[in-house]
Formats: sequence, structure tokens, C-alpha cells
Amino acid sequence: MCSMLKSIGLAVLLLLYTLTANAASLVISPTSVERVAPDRAAVLHLRNQVSRPVDIEVRVLRWSKEGGVEQLKPTNDVVASPPSARLPPHGNRIVSVVRVSKEPLRLEESYRVLIDELPDPKGSRSGAESVAVQHVLPVLFRTPDASASEVDWSLARSRGWLMLVVENNGARRLRLSDVKLMQGGEVIARRDGFVGYVLPGLTRQWRVGTEDSYSGGLVTLSAKSNGSAIDAQLGVSGR
Repeated sequence: MCSMLKSIGLAVLLLLYTLTANAASLVISPTSVERVAPDRAAVLHLRNQVSRPVDIEVRVLRWSKEGGVEQLKPTNDVVASPPSARLPPHGNRIVSVVRVSKEPLRLEESYRVLIDELPDPKGSRSGAESVAVQHVLPVLFRTPDASASEVDWSLARSRGWLMLVVENNGARRLRLSDVKLMQGGEVIARRDGFVGYVLPGLTRQWRVGTEDSYSGGLVTLSAKSNGSAIDAQLGVSGR
């Protein structure tokens, strides 16, 4: 029994070491980018927080809707430079993201930049598990006259959860954050900070609380959408 406990203890320590060793090494700013035509370029600042070199690879994927589903696909319309690099210990690096397509920009185009921290070769040689860490940053290019998001908000019950349903009927991507539901002057559900994105033409839903927190009737929603305050009265449907 004692031997078994020692083995379990060693396994837990090894797991903790592995998770610590593979924590993200980079700080990246900004964490999202929006450019309005004719501006077609953005700069990302990367900083290596650790005392060893970090190798990275950078890709750009087109983020769009197809068949009512979000899709990420390779693209040549937007490129990242450099596509790979090595950051020295505690060093800095700039990555440029540029829309190189000659096609005129129509309303809005959404992309995601994927920055992969490659596994540390020394970790592999030492026998410790080594995995890549991936950073995903949204990048948006739009025209100055792109209309604001047109959003329908609703609530639904699903398997004991209270779900916020967001339908984006506009021509711009929606960024949702700081969701709060109130009823009778009391907060019945909330999600602080960033919640998620909804591309034009798509509907998404998120858990915002438990079903038993809702007592019937209208609920007051407050949230932030693309930096603007949202206030709405919602009813709840579904079982």
C-alpha cells in the first residue's frame, strides 16, 4: 500500500511538472485586432516570459460561415510575417498581419491568427511530455460603412441550464462580454469578462446560469456588445 501511494505521489508530481513546464511562455498584445479600410495592416507584439528560447510558427485562417456553421480555412488573402521565428530568453518580437488580397473589401472579413509555441526539444530529450501551446487571436477587416450588428436576444432552458441565445442578423461580427441577468432587482445569472463571438448570419448560445435561478416572467439583460452597452427585456422559452 505504501509503495502504491509513493507511486501515485510521483505520478502527481510528474504531472504537475509537465503542466508547469508547458504553460504558455508568450505574452501577446493586442489580443484582438480590427482594421478599417483603407488600413490593411496590424502589428502584434510578442514577449517571451521565460529564460529559454521559444520557437513559434504563425498561421492565418479565414473565419467564416458555411452551411450555418463556423469554419476555419487556409487563406492567402491575409499573411503573417514572419511565419516562424525564435524569441530569445525574455526577448521581444513583432509579427505583422497584412491583408494582401487585391479584391475590394466588402463590408467585413474575419480571420484568426494562430501562433504556436513549439515544444521545447530539451523537454523531449529529458523524457518529460512536451506539447505545443497555441494562441488564437481574432483579426477583422471592415469597410467604414459596415453596418452595426443587428442582434436578436433570447433565453432558453436546456438540461437544467439557463441559456443566452444570440442571433446575429447584421453584417458585422459581434463580440459579447460582461453578461448579467436581473429579475426583481436581483442578479440571477452573470458571466463576467469576454464571453464569445457571433459571426454575421449565425446563432450561438452560452450557459449563463442554472434553470432554478429563474422564477418566470421577464428578465433584464445587460451586457457589452462590440464595446457598446446592451439593455434588453427577455422572456424564457424551452424545456
